[in-house]
Amino acid sequence: MKERTDGTYCIRYTQNGAQDTLSELVASNVCICTGGKPLTPSWLLEERNIHIEEANEYFQGTRSHPEAKKIAIVGFSHSAFSLGHLWHTKSPNTNITFIRRTNRTQTQPFIYFPTTEEANAAEYPFAKADVCLETNRVHRFGGLRGDAREFALQTDSYNTIAVHELEAENYDHVIAACGYEIRWIPIMDRYGKKLEPEYKQGGTKVDSKGRLFADHQIYAFGLGAGLSPDEKIGGEPGCTRRSDGIWLYQYTVGSVIRASLQRGGPSQHECMGKFFNGVGENLSLEARESEETIAQAKEKEVATLRCVTKESEFGFEKVAKMAQVVKHEKEDLVVLEMKMIL
Repeated sequence: MKERTDGTYCIRYTQNGAQDTLSELVASNVCICTGGKPLTPSWLLEERNIHIEEANEYFQGTRSHPEAKKIAIVGFSHSAFSLGHLWHTKSPNTNITFIRRTNRTQTQPFIYFPTTEEANAAEYPFAKADVCLETNRVHRFGGLRGDAREFALQTDSYNTIAVHELEAENYDHVIAACGYEIRWIPIMDRYGKKLEPEYKQGGTKVDSKGRLFADHQIYAFGLGAGLSPDEKIGGEPGCTRRSDGIWLYQYTVGSVIRASLQRGGPSQHECMGKFFNGVGENLSLEARESEETIAQAKEKEVATLRCVTKESEFGFEKVAKMAQVVKHEKEDLVVLEMKMIL
Protein backbone atom coordinates (compact mmCIF):
# COMPACT_ATOMS: atom_id res chain seq x y z
CA MET A 1 0.00 0.00 0.00
CA LYS A 2 1.28 3.49 -0.80
CA GLU A 3 0.08 6.97 -0.01
CA ARG A 4 -0.62 9.11 -3.05
CA THR A 5 0.15 12.80 -3.37
CA ASP A 6 -3.51 13.71 -2.77
CA GLY A 7 -3.51 11.93 0.61
CA THR A 8 -5.41 8.85 -0.53
CA TYR A 9 -3.94 5.36 -0.50
CA CYS A 10 -3.38 2.96 -3.37
CA ILE A 11 -3.79 -0.67 -2.28
CA ARG A 12 -2.55 -3.48 -4.50
CA TYR A 13 -3.89 -6.95 -3.73
CA THR A 14 -4.47 -10.40 -5.14
CA GLN A 15 -7.70 -12.39 -5.13
CA ASN A 16 -7.96 -16.05 -4.15
CA GLY A 17 -4.19 -16.40 -4.02
CA ALA A 18 -3.66 -15.56 -7.69
CA GLN A 19 -0.21 -14.01 -7.38
CA ASP A 20 0.06 -13.33 -11.10
CA THR A 21 -3.00 -11.03 -11.08
CA LEU A 22 -2.85 -7.80 -9.14
CA SER A 23 -5.84 -5.55 -8.55
CA GLU A 24 -5.82 -1.99 -7.28
CA LEU A 25 -8.19 0.23 -5.36
CA VAL A 26 -7.88 3.71 -3.90
CA ALA A 27 -8.90 4.52 -0.34
CA SER A 28 -9.28 7.70 1.64
CA ASN A 29 -9.30 5.72 4.89
CA VAL A 30 -7.89 2.27 5.58
CA CYS A 31 -8.54 -0.05 8.51
CA ILE A 32 -6.03 -2.88 8.81
CA CYS A 33 -7.47 -6.01 10.41
CA THR A 34 -5.00 -8.61 9.20
CA GLY A 35 -4.71 -10.60 12.42
CA GLY A 36 -1.63 -10.99 14.55
CA LYS A 37 1.67 -12.80 14.69
CA PRO A 38 3.47 -14.01 17.84
CA LEU A 39 5.39 -11.33 19.67
CA THR A 40 8.74 -12.08 21.28
CA PRO A 41 9.55 -8.86 23.15
CA SER A 42 13.02 -7.37 23.18
CA TRP A 43 13.31 -7.63 26.95
CA LEU A 44 13.16 -11.42 26.67
CA LEU A 45 15.84 -11.59 24.01
CA GLU A 46 18.04 -9.23 25.98
CA GLU A 47 17.66 -11.12 29.25
CA ARG A 48 18.68 -14.54 27.98
CA ASN A 49 20.42 -15.73 24.85
CA ILE A 50 18.59 -19.06 24.75
CA HIS A 51 16.67 -21.18 22.28
CA ILE A 52 13.02 -20.18 22.49
CA GLU A 53 10.09 -22.01 20.94
CA GLU A 54 6.86 -20.25 19.97
CA ALA A 55 3.49 -21.01 21.52
CA ASN A 56 1.80 -20.83 18.11
CA GLU A 57 3.67 -23.97 17.04
CA TYR A 58 1.74 -25.86 19.69
CA PHE A 59 -1.56 -24.06 19.16
CA GLN A 60 -1.42 -24.84 15.43
CA GLY A 61 -0.24 -28.41 15.91
CA THR A 62 3.04 -28.01 14.04
CA ARG A 63 4.75 -29.19 17.23
CA SER A 64 3.55 -32.12 19.29
CA HIS A 65 3.39 -32.18 23.08
CA PRO A 66 6.16 -34.61 23.98
CA GLU A 67 6.51 -36.14 27.40
CA ALA A 68 8.48 -33.55 29.32
CA LYS A 69 9.31 -33.30 32.98
CA LYS A 70 9.59 -29.52 33.12
CA ILE A 71 8.68 -26.72 30.76
CA ALA A 72 8.99 -22.94 31.10
CA ILE A 73 6.36 -20.71 29.50
CA VAL A 74 7.53 -17.13 29.12
CA GLY A 75 4.48 -14.93 29.50
CA PHE A 76 1.86 -14.14 32.10
CA SER A 77 -1.39 -13.47 30.27
CA HIS A 78 -3.88 -15.06 27.83
CA SER A 79 -1.45 -16.73 25.44
CA ALA A 80 0.69 -18.14 28.23
CA PHE A 81 -2.12 -19.61 30.31
CA SER A 82 -3.94 -20.90 27.23
CA LEU A 83 -0.78 -22.84 26.39
CA GLY A 84 -0.51 -23.96 30.01
CA HIS A 85 -4.04 -25.33 29.89
CA LEU A 86 -3.38 -27.07 26.57
CA TRP A 87 -0.16 -28.68 27.79
CA HIS A 88 -1.66 -29.71 31.14
CA THR A 89 -4.57 -31.35 29.35
CA LYS A 90 -2.29 -33.41 27.09
CA SER A 91 0.56 -34.02 29.58
CA PRO A 92 -0.83 -33.65 33.12
CA ASN A 93 2.39 -34.84 34.77
CA THR A 94 4.54 -32.07 33.30
CA ASN A 95 5.76 -29.44 35.75
CA ILE A 96 4.81 -26.03 34.30
CA THR A 97 6.52 -22.79 35.31
CA PHE A 98 5.41 -19.38 34.06
CA ILE A 99 8.10 -16.75 33.58
CA ARG A 100 7.01 -13.18 34.32
CA ARG A 101 8.82 -9.91 33.88
CA THR A 102 11.14 -8.93 36.70
CA ASN A 103 9.11 -5.84 37.59
CA ARG A 104 5.89 -7.84 38.05
CA THR A 105 5.59 -9.07 41.61
CA GLN A 106 2.22 -10.81 41.65
CA THR A 107 2.23 -14.61 41.69
CA GLN A 108 -1.15 -14.84 39.95
CA PRO A 109 -2.07 -13.30 36.59
CA PHE A 110 -4.94 -10.89 36.06
CA ILE A 111 -8.10 -13.00 36.21
CA TYR A 112 -11.60 -11.90 35.20
CA PHE A 113 -14.42 -12.10 37.76
CA PRO A 114 -18.03 -11.07 37.01
CA THR A 115 -18.30 -9.32 40.40
CA THR A 116 -16.08 -8.20 43.25
CA GLU A 117 -18.01 -10.56 45.51
CA GLU A 118 -16.96 -13.57 43.43
CA ALA A 119 -13.34 -12.41 43.47
CA ASN A 120 -13.45 -12.09 47.25
CA ALA A 121 -15.04 -15.52 47.58
CA ALA A 122 -12.16 -16.98 45.55
CA GLU A 123 -9.70 -15.09 47.79
CA TYR A 124 -8.31 -13.40 44.71
CA PRO A 125 -6.40 -10.20 45.52
CA PHE A 126 -7.37 -7.09 43.57
CA ALA A 127 -7.24 -3.33 43.95
CA LYS A 128 -9.81 -0.61 43.32
CA ALA A 129 -8.12 0.20 40.01
CA ASP A 130 -8.80 -3.37 38.85
CA VAL A 131 -12.58 -2.91 38.98
CA CYS A 132 -14.60 -1.54 36.06
CA LEU A 133 -16.64 1.38 37.38
CA GLU A 134 -19.41 0.76 34.87
CA THR A 135 -19.98 -2.98 35.46
CA ASN A 136 -18.27 -3.77 38.80
CA ARG A 137 -16.32 -6.54 37.04
CA VAL A 138 -12.79 -7.35 38.14
CA HIS A 139 -10.19 -7.17 35.33
CA ARG A 140 -12.94 -6.77 32.75
CA PHE A 141 -10.52 -6.18 29.87
CA GLY A 142 -7.17 -7.36 31.16
CA GLY A 143 -8.26 -10.57 32.90
CA LEU A 144 -8.02 -14.17 31.75
CA ARG A 145 -11.18 -15.86 30.50
CA GLY A 146 -12.23 -19.29 29.27
CA ASP A 147 -9.84 -22.23 29.57
CA ALA A 148 -6.93 -19.94 30.43
CA ARG A 149 -8.89 -18.56 33.38
CA GLU A 150 -9.87 -22.00 34.66
CA PHE A 151 -6.26 -23.15 34.54
CA ALA A 152 -4.98 -20.00 36.24
CA LEU A 153 -7.36 -20.59 39.15
CA GLN A 154 -5.74 -24.00 39.71
CA THR A 155 -2.75 -22.44 41.47
CA ASP A 156 -1.34 -25.82 42.53
CA SER A 157 -0.91 -26.81 38.86
CA TYR A 158 1.90 -24.38 38.06
CA ASN A 159 4.73 -22.24 39.44
CA THR A 160 5.79 -18.68 38.67
CA ILE A 161 9.23 -17.05 38.73
CA ALA A 162 10.75 -13.82 37.42
CA VAL A 163 12.73 -13.85 34.19
CA HIS A 164 16.03 -13.15 35.95
CA GLU A 165 15.53 -16.41 37.87
CA LEU A 166 15.20 -18.49 34.71
CA GLU A 167 17.80 -21.23 34.31
CA ALA A 168 17.00 -22.51 30.84
CA GLU A 169 19.10 -25.65 31.17
CA ASN A 170 16.72 -26.90 33.88
CA TYR A 171 13.80 -27.13 31.44
CA ASP A 172 13.04 -29.45 28.55
CA HIS A 173 11.32 -26.63 26.66
CA VAL A 174 11.30 -22.84 26.96
CA ILE A 175 8.31 -21.44 25.09
CA ALA A 176 7.47 -17.79 24.41
CA ALA A 177 3.79 -16.94 24.81
CA CYS A 178 3.89 -13.15 25.08
CA GLY A 179 0.90 -12.21 22.98
CA TYR A 180 0.71 -10.83 19.47
CA GLU A 181 1.63 -7.89 17.32
CA ILE A 182 -0.17 -6.87 14.16
CA ARG A 183 0.52 -8.88 11.01
CA TRP A 184 1.93 -5.94 9.12
CA ILE A 185 1.66 -5.19 5.43
CA PRO A 186 4.21 -3.03 3.58
CA ILE A 187 3.12 0.63 3.61
CA MET A 188 4.93 3.65 2.21
CA ASP A 189 4.09 7.31 2.51
CA ARG A 190 3.97 9.70 -0.44
CA TYR A 191 7.75 10.24 -0.21
CA GLY A 192 8.60 6.54 -0.38
CA LYS A 193 9.37 6.19 3.33
CA LYS A 194 8.25 2.97 4.99
CA LEU A 195 5.66 3.36 7.71
CA GLU A 196 6.18 1.13 10.76
CA PRO A 197 3.71 1.01 13.67
CA GLU A 198 4.77 1.50 17.25
CA TYR A 199 4.71 -1.52 19.52
CA LYS A 200 4.08 -1.57 23.24
CA GLN A 201 3.38 -4.20 25.86
CA GLY A 202 0.29 -6.10 24.80
CA GLY A 203 0.36 -5.36 21.08
CA THR A 204 0.52 -2.65 18.45
CA LYS A 205 -0.25 0.86 19.61
CA VAL A 206 -3.12 2.92 18.21
CA ASP A 207 -4.42 6.25 19.48
CA SER A 208 -7.82 6.94 21.07
CA LYS A 209 -9.38 7.17 17.59
CA GLY A 210 -7.95 3.85 16.46
CA ARG A 211 -5.28 5.38 14.21
CA LEU A 212 -1.81 3.91 13.84
CA PHE A 213 -0.20 7.19 12.80
CA ALA A 214 -1.19 10.69 13.88
CA ASP A 215 -0.86 12.17 10.38
CA HIS A 216 -2.47 9.32 8.43
CA GLN A 217 -5.98 7.95 8.06
CA ILE A 218 -4.81 4.39 8.73
CA TYR A 219 -6.67 2.52 11.47
CA ALA A 220 -6.23 -0.92 13.03
CA PHE A 221 -7.88 -3.28 15.47
CA GLY A 222 -8.19 -7.00 16.10
CA LEU A 223 -5.67 -9.58 17.24
CA GLY A 224 -2.41 -7.69 17.75
CA ALA A 225 -3.77 -4.13 17.79
CA GLY A 226 -6.41 -2.31 19.76
CA LEU A 227 -7.56 0.73 21.69
CA SER A 228 -6.40 1.47 25.20
CA PRO A 229 -9.20 1.46 27.80
CA ASP A 230 -10.73 4.86 28.58
CA GLU A 231 -13.95 6.36 29.85
CA LYS A 232 -15.68 5.98 26.49
CA ILE A 233 -15.23 2.22 26.17
CA GLY A 234 -15.15 1.43 29.87
CA GLY A 235 -12.98 -1.13 31.60
CA GLU A 236 -10.86 -1.10 34.73
CA PRO A 237 -8.81 2.11 35.25
CA GLY A 238 -5.67 0.14 36.04
CA CYS A 239 -5.60 -1.72 32.72
CA THR A 240 -2.78 -0.52 30.49
CA ARG A 241 -3.21 -3.24 27.87
CA ARG A 242 -5.17 -2.83 24.68
CA SER A 243 -8.89 -3.54 24.85
CA ASP A 244 -9.72 -6.88 23.29
CA GLY A 245 -12.72 -9.14 22.79
CA ILE A 246 -15.46 -10.00 20.29
CA TRP A 247 -18.04 -7.93 22.15
CA LEU A 248 -15.83 -4.86 21.86
CA TYR A 249 -15.29 -5.46 18.14
CA GLN A 250 -19.02 -5.65 17.54
CA TYR A 251 -20.29 -2.87 19.77
CA THR A 252 -17.51 -0.45 20.66
CA VAL A 253 -14.35 -0.43 18.55
CA GLY A 254 -16.16 -0.07 15.23
CA SER A 255 -18.18 2.84 16.59
CA VAL A 256 -15.01 4.61 17.73
CA ILE A 257 -13.44 4.31 14.30
CA ARG A 258 -16.64 5.28 12.50
CA ALA A 259 -17.00 8.38 14.69
CA SER A 260 -13.39 9.27 13.95
CA LEU A 261 -14.05 9.05 10.22
CA GLN A 262 -17.09 11.27 10.51
CA ARG A 263 -15.26 13.87 12.59
CA GLY A 264 -12.33 13.76 10.22
CA GLY A 265 -14.42 15.11 7.36
CA PRO A 266 -14.06 12.61 4.50
CA SER A 267 -12.95 14.01 1.17
CA GLN A 268 -15.46 14.61 -1.57
CA HIS A 269 -14.01 11.73 -3.58
CA GLU A 270 -14.28 9.25 -0.71
CA CYS A 271 -15.76 5.82 -1.20
CA MET A 272 -16.19 3.50 1.72
CA GLY A 273 -15.81 -0.27 1.62
CA LYS A 274 -15.58 -3.09 4.07
CA PHE A 275 -14.43 -6.61 3.32
CA PHE A 276 -14.89 -9.66 5.59
CA ASN A 277 -14.06 -13.28 4.69
CA GLY A 278 -15.92 -14.94 7.52
CA VAL A 279 -13.03 -16.89 8.99
CA GLY A 280 -11.22 -14.29 11.00
CA GLU A 281 -8.73 -13.03 8.41
CA ASN A 282 -10.44 -9.75 7.64
CA LEU A 283 -9.38 -6.56 5.99
CA SER A 284 -11.55 -3.45 6.29
CA LEU A 285 -10.98 -0.72 3.77
CA GLU A 286 -12.53 2.65 3.11
CA ALA A 287 -12.17 2.28 -0.61
CA ARG A 288 -13.09 3.23 -4.16
CA GLU A 289 -13.81 -0.06 -5.88
CA SER A 290 -13.49 -0.78 -9.60
CA GLU A 291 -16.38 -1.66 -11.87
CA GLU A 292 -14.71 -5.00 -12.67
CA THR A 293 -14.57 -6.04 -9.01
CA ILE A 294 -18.19 -5.10 -8.49
CA ALA A 295 -19.20 -7.20 -11.47
CA GLN A 296 -17.21 -10.15 -10.11
CA ALA A 297 -18.89 -9.85 -6.72
CA LYS A 298 -22.32 -9.88 -8.31
CA GLU A 299 -21.51 -12.77 -10.64
CA LYS A 300 -20.28 -15.02 -7.83
CA GLU A 301 -23.26 -14.16 -5.62
CA VAL A 302 -21.15 -14.29 -2.49
CA ALA A 303 -21.54 -10.71 -1.52
CA THR A 304 -23.91 -8.02 -0.47
CA LEU A 305 -23.23 -4.78 -2.22
CA ARG A 306 -24.97 -1.72 -0.89
CA CYS A 307 -24.23 1.30 -2.96
CA VAL A 308 -25.61 4.68 -2.10
CA THR A 309 -24.91 7.66 -4.25
CA LYS A 310 -25.76 11.29 -3.81
CA GLU A 311 -26.31 13.55 -6.77
CA SER A 312 -23.71 16.27 -6.56
CA GLU A 313 -21.78 18.76 -8.59
CA PHE A 314 -18.78 16.42 -8.79
CA GLY A 315 -20.28 14.53 -11.75
CA PHE A 316 -19.68 10.89 -10.82
CA GLU A 317 -22.18 9.54 -13.35
CA LYS A 318 -20.20 6.34 -13.79
CA VAL A 319 -20.32 5.50 -10.10
CA ALA A 320 -24.01 6.31 -9.93
CA LYS A 321 -24.60 3.97 -12.85
CA MET A 322 -22.63 1.24 -11.11
CA ALA A 323 -24.78 1.66 -8.02
CA GLN A 324 -27.92 1.06 -10.04
CA VAL A 325 -26.51 -2.07 -11.66
CA VAL A 326 -25.63 -3.83 -8.41
CA LYS A 327 -28.75 -3.14 -6.37
CA HIS A 328 -29.19 -6.59 -4.90
CA GLU A 329 -28.86 -8.13 -1.47
CA LYS A 330 -28.28 -11.65 -0.21
CA GLU A 331 -28.27 -11.39 3.59
CA ASP A 332 -27.37 -15.02 4.27
CA LEU A 333 -24.14 -14.84 2.25
CA VAL A 334 -22.55 -11.64 3.44
CA VAL A 335 -18.89 -11.72 2.54
CA LEU A 336 -18.48 -8.23 1.13
CA GLU A 337 -20.35 -5.12 2.20
CA MET A 338 -19.73 -1.91 0.38
CA LYS A 339 -21.11 1.53 0.86
CA MET A 340 -20.16 4.23 -1.59
CA ILE A 341 -20.67 7.84 -0.65
CA LEU A 342 -19.93 10.73 -2.93
